[in-house]
Amino acid sequence: MSLDARGLWSLKLATKVLPLAVILLQVFHFGFGSNRTVHVNYSSGHFSVSQLPDDLDVTISVQNSTWAVLHLRRVPHITLDIPMYTLGVDASGKPVQTKVDLEEKMIVGYYQDLTREAVIQITRTNDIKETSAQYKIEGVLEVAGLRHSILPDDHPRYRRDLTSANSTSEEDLYILEVVDQPSTGTLSDYLDPPPNIEVSKREDPLSSALGSAQGPSTTLSPSDITKQEGEATSTLSETSSKSSRQRREAPLDIFLDIVAVTDFAVYNRYLTAAKGDKNQALSDLRMWYAFVFNGIDLRYQGIHSSEYNINVRLVKLILSEAAADAPFTEPFKTPGSHWDTLSAPSALEGIAEFAKKHDLLRSDHVMLMTGYDLTTAGSTTTTGKTKTKTKTDLLILYGHTL
Repeated sequence: MSLDARGLWSLKLATKVLPLAVILLQVFHFGFGSNRTVHVNYSSGHFSVSQLPDDLDVTISVQNSTWAVLHLRRVPHITLDIPMYTLGVDASGKPVQTKVDLEEKMIVGYYQDLTREAVIQITRTNDIKETSAQYKIEGVLEVAGLRHSILPDDHPRYRRDLTSANSTSEEDLYILEVVDQPSTGTLSDYLDPPPNIEVSKREDPLSSALGSAQGPSTTLSPSDITKQEGEATSTLSETSSKSSRQRREAPLDIFLDIVAVTDFAVYNRYLTAAKGDKNQALSDLRMWYAFVFNGIDLRYQGIHSSEYNINVRLVKLILSEAAADAPFTEPFKTPGSHWDTLSAPSALEGIAEFAKKHDLLRSDHVMLMTGYDLTTAGSTTTTGKTKTKTKTDLLILYGHTL
């Protein structure tokens, strides 16, 4: 059901971004303000093998006047082909992961427009044998400093009486809505290890990937990332002009591989929204997280460099279908009047232990998605938490309240 039962989210990523470095990721549920009906027209370039265009120009019009134009480009490494696994135990009580065999019937692609900070999901709505393609467009974009959601006007959130009297086709009508984003939390969203924990020392991964002669780096904390970026840039500038020209012609693609783990609270809400249809819930989960990681990837695409391109991709999604399968959150939750709360520091330790047991630390990052309201020292302003300077590459606690 694409984005229907999940609402829409604004994605915000800290500006200090480097592969395998500290990423401060925050996700906010946003409220909806006034909405208006708009017309959407699109024209596409050549089609890929998936029968979706690689490029799509989208014009959003209000009362016959162009309001915004999106130049969307499909992100090839963000797809619905995400390996999904459910957690459980075997006959001996040993934790196991079972791969989900789920066929996706819809043709869906994920697109970006950096200038508009647009994160868009496009679904082909007619048969691929037809020469004229029809699409459903939904997502978020920014215009004049304001974040907007855009959804088809037949979305369950809206009624058909919003249809404009000037409409010539119901299919091109969409609802555009300004979204309100709450302010960021004030608490620290990273943890340095205690004195008795050995600090990991390794080469700067970015410089290593680029073949730089830069020496080892001993810290990857948020306070040092800016300095590290400057050092990497300085080192790169010392290469020969010929090498620089070659890199500008063919920037190096660097991929950050993420394993995402969801707790029972997330799965249970999707299952409830799907009215108990497990396959529908799993399909919705996979589609939503593809959309989320498209937004995360967008932030990295905003790093302008002639030397490298940083790409973020979700390589594995692990789901907790029962409370007993989520030992990283369930023991640390506290019942609440509206949302159950979760101790962020405790859950961070829980997912660290889980990642170790399940051999997940081979990936660049392991990210926990929780449906509980994160807290630190009793405050609910926490939106995420991560460890720094540890032997594990990176563990992020990702607040996801549906």
